[in-house]
Amino acid sequence: MELSIPHASYAPTTTLSELLERCAQVHTAAPHKHERMMRRCWAELCEWLEQAPEHELTQAVMLLGQSTRTWPASICSAPASWLASALAGRPDVRLNLVKRAELCIANLSAARLTNLLHHPNLRHVSVLRLHDGTLGDVILEALSSSPWLTNLRELYVERAMAGDEGIKALMASRNLAQLEVLSLAGNQLTDEAVIAMTCERSLKSLRELYLGHNTLGDVAARAISISSCARNLRALGLSHNQDLGPIGLRALRQRLSIGLYRLESLDVLACGTPQEDALELMGRVKHLANARQIS
Repeated sequence: MELSIPHASYAPTTTLSELLERCAQVHTAAPHKHERMMRRCWAELCEWLEQAPEHELTQAVMLLGQSTRTWPASICSAPASWLASALAGRPDVRLNLVKRAELCIANLSAARLTNLLHHPNLRHVSVLRLHDGTLGDVILEALSSSPWLTNLRELYVERAMAGDEGIKALMASRNLAQLEVLSLAGNQLTDEAVIAMTCERSLKSLRELYLGHNTLGDVAARAISISSCARNLRALGLSHNQDLGPIGLRALRQRLSIGLYRLESLDVLACGTPQEDALELMGRVKHLANARQIS
């Protein structure tokens, strides 16, 4: 697990009241100080909760949750020790404060991963990143069946050997209704997976889609270009898909003013087309995006 708690330099005798006061000061600070103060408070909060008596945790978490309710997911990341509780399937009320969880899944068992994704204290997580392992389809199936991950806004399952069957399971999930960013880069997806993704309406809120380093072809590009979810896409990543050739690029180009009319960023480098063709299409997307901003 990669996450760690930044060192917080404060006295171990800090009280909950003092910690709540510091959290409150974030809201009255000058805008340019907000992020730095939030990060410092989150570090202190995590350290305090590591040492707090168990009988005080529930009340403390409730009060701290109220103070950090509007803090972004980029601040409220799960410390490694808290994720360890979830992996073991142990209740841990501290996880109720977490909005972002990141985990390297190398050497992780399917049972422990399922414990994590089905943990009730992770119901506030909006950003989930799992990477570098071999449990791809298990991840997607566990995500699909989790009753708690209904607040996901960003999902990254990267370099995890996920395949088409896992995607089909994921598309049946109710956890994707609010998903805005989906990255499945570096897996084993084929055109069949993309067809499954674009045939469902579960990705209607999607703004960014990253499918680079898979085995996608022209059929996938066309499926994306005519799908209902394409109309809201701002960013699309399809780089390093060797089977994606001129036909696929042509399908994307033809839909830039119709289905993909909100697209601002496209990456089709290192696919089965000459680099100059890829760069030309990517430049066309940027040109159209700039023109929309001016008008």
